[in-house]
Amino acid sequence: DTKTKQNPDGTVGIAALQRVREIIGDKPLVAIGGIKSGNYRSVISAGADSVAVISAIVSDSDEIENRMREFNRI
Repeated sequence: DTKTKQNPDGTVGIAALQRVREIIGDKPLVAIGGIKSGNYRSVISAGADSVAVISAIVSDSDEIENRMREFNRI
């Protein structure tokens, strides 16, 4: 789930992401919404080429650097 939108679409999950990958073949696929350092690897493993991350990094301006470092360790 995402917290950056007031009325977000429902979460589709890893299985849907894998299905989209199958359908679109080698076209670039970017996953967005609810992505954190704890689930980043599973999203990439499911077929996303990259992820768009907002709140997991910038929700606390004092922690942006630490949160970026956390993603970089993955």
